[in-house]
Amino acid sequence: MSTDPSAPPAISPAAAAAAGAVAPSGGAAASLEITPDDALTFSVRGTGSKCVMTLRNPDEEGHVAFKVKTTQPRRYLVRPNQGLIPPKKSEEVTILLVDKDRAALLRDFDQIGPPALEGCKDKFLVQCCHAPLKFVSDHASKSGREAGEALTAMWGASGAGGRTVSNKKLQVRHVAGEGGTAATPSVGVSADRVKVEIGSAPVASPENISAMSSDQMLTEVTQLRKKVC
Repeated sequence: MSTDPSAPPAISPAAAAAAGAVAPSGGAAASLEITPDDALTFSVRGTGSKCVMTLRNPDEEGHVAFKVKTTQPRRYLVRPNQGLIPPKKSEEVTILLVDKDRAALLRDFDQIGPPALEGCKDKFLVQCCHAPLKFVSDHASKSGREAGEALTAMWGASGAGGRTVSNKKLQVRHVAGEGGTAATPSVGVSADRVKVEIGSAPVASPENISAMSSDQMLTEVTQLRKKVC
């Protein structure tokens, strides 16, 4: 059960660095199974560069609320950036790399090569917590903007309510190949015809030889002998 898609909240680099891969101690913590679980990969070739992240609630009974933050909220669009996941259910979160930034990264790659995409410092943070039963009941009757505002308010009160928030940090990888594969920079390559030569005389192709007359074949062989000798 997700809310209206929007740009994700920003997180500071310090907060991202402090976020661990598991829930902090101090009470029963919610957990999500996140795929991929270490890095989000975006190809800078082609339009509509995106990565799909799957969040699964492994809990047998309780609903889990989630939200997604990033250090670069203007570079990525996250849909949805928060939501509520029922027990044993999953939610797909689609993250889009804004085309203006994708095009700029591709230009840098074509000019500099692979080093232009290495060392990306962008990060995402997935947070989750148990949703109170009353909130889940009330949330079921809400939709759209109202549901989103209710989730935002719940997150604002999560600390005061004593709920433990789990944090999962994910790195970002930018690649030039489709599906995360490597690629080489685009360079201008001449489309001139390629000739295979012995000396400076071009070798006749099998198709040309089959169309030659006896005299033409004799002349071709004589020329080749002169070059070889």
